[in-house]
Amino acid sequence: MKRLTRQGAKACLVIHNTAAASYPFSVVQSSNGGVKLHLDTGAIPVPAGHSGWVTEETGKKMLAAAGKDGSLLEQARHHGFKPQSLDIRISRPLKVKQVYNSP
Repeated sequence: MKRLTRQGAKACLVIHNTAAASYPFSVVQSSNGGVKLHLDTGAIPVPAGHSGWVTEETGKKMLAAAGKDGSLLEQARHHGFKPQSLDIRISRPLKVKQVYNSP
C-alpha cells in the first residue's frame, strides 16, 4: 500500500474475481470482518478513506468509464504489472452511523 500512498491514492478497491479467489462475491458481501485495507502513511498504517471490493462486472464498467478495456484485468494477474490511474470519479450515497463507546 505504500506505493498507493506515494501516488496520492485516496481509495483502494479490490476487483473480485471468483475463479482466482475460489469463492463467490457473496462471501465478501456477507463477511462481517470489517475493513482490512489500509493506506500505509509511514510509521502508522491508517484505514483508507474509502476501501472495499467490487464485482468483476462492476470493475469492468469502471474500466470502460476510464476508456480502458477488460484486458487490463488480465495484465494485472501477471508479475510486474504497474498500477494505472483510472482518473475517474466515483460517487455513491452512503449511510453513516456514528457509534459512541462509553468509558
